Amino acid sequence: MVAPGYEGPYLLGIDYGTESCRAAIFDLRGTPIGFAATGYPTYHPHPGWAEQDPSDWWEALVASVRKVLDQTGIPARHIAGISYDATTMTVVPINKAGKELRRAIMWMDVRATKQMERVMDMDHWARLYNGGKTTPPTAEWYPFKVAWLQENEPEIFKDAYRIVDAPDWLTYRLTGEWTINI
Repeated sequence: MVAPGYEGPYLLGIDYGTESCRAAIFDLRGTPIGFAATGYPTYHPHPGWAEQDPSDWWEALVASVRKVLDQTGIPARHIAGISYDATTMTVVPINKAGKELRRAIMWMDVRATKQMERVMDMDHWARLYNGGKTTPPTAEWYPFKVAWLQENEPEIFKDAYRIVDAPDWLTYRLTGEWTINI
């Protein structure tokens, strides 16, 4: 609970991990005031596949923020800033209305092994910017998952207005603005 007489401002931190969405409130000195977490399921429709439903992410965010606000007694109007992070290399196809077209393909999903193998020994200048011969590619990388989507779920790929990373999805949900996580 908050020290009596201190009315903020406070900061809200949001952390999307593989198993849960965590929300924490801090004072301006960085002292933690409260913490809450809400889990969500991961689906494994085939060996090596890992998917999550972005609607589960959103529900977990709302639940975690409500929990931490209730726990601390801090009114939402006293939150001066929000910061967040989310796992990357997670593919979320979105239609023009901003609606997800399928469950997200998670960072740890390795279904794109064939797509990755096609570039494994490629001698191309682009390989200089992603590890070259010293860092071999992995099926967990975002571009290979997008290639898998294009080759294996062409209707979803065709209907996608954007194919975004999880942090980009979160920015859009929180702000209504499309940005790129770099």
